[in-house]
Amino acid sequence: MTEFIYTRIKGEKKKKDQHAAAWGLLSDALKDYGLSPMPPVTVLNKGKPVFTDIDWLFFSISHSEDVAACVVSDEGNIGLDVQKMNKRSDPLKIGKRFFHPDEYTLLSSTDDEEARRLLFFKIFSSKEAFVKMTGDGMSRDFRRFKTVMDSDTEGTVYDEKKEAAGSLKFHSLPLLSNGDNYVAVTCLPFTGPYPS
Repeated sequence: MTEFIYTRIKGEKKKKDQHAAAWGLLSDALKDYGLSPMPPVTVLNKGKPVFTDIDWLFFSISHSEDVAACVVSDEGNIGLDVQKMNKRSDPLKIGKRFFHPDEYTLLSSTDDEEARRLLFFKIFSSKEAFVKMTGDGMSRDFRRFKTVMDSDTEGTVYDEKKEAAGSLKFHSLPLLSNGDNYVAVTCLPFTGPYPS
């Protein structure tokens, strides 16, 4: 079972408030697994937090602006990324520098500005979720692996060897009714079947 939860952050929305809100969501979610208080967490050498003494349950947290989120899974290691789709980002400039050539080609061939912005944030969040899942963090070269949108709600990550390495799920955030646009992506290890 994989459980994705999120909330709007109240208050000043400083990094420490975002961080605390995400960890609070995780603590609440763990009660569904009979884990209260929250078990000890160890941070691996590239920054990935994991449960110290539990090898059957995995989690990832993320926050952006006034949204905090967490995902808990007993299906395998998992990564999560949430991004606010701000207007200040230049999708083509950032994509050219950080995306796989196939992703950049798709991005640059998307004529509609809003569609391009959504695609950019889906790709970027997919990459972030993948490196959180693997534990590689930002040390992994984003240009060496690519994401493929299999549908509006799912995708696949292909590694440097062009093998499927991650299964993506795109989440909507319906509680955000004030017009803010966010993208949330979870990534689990790829188990098949291979997309056609």
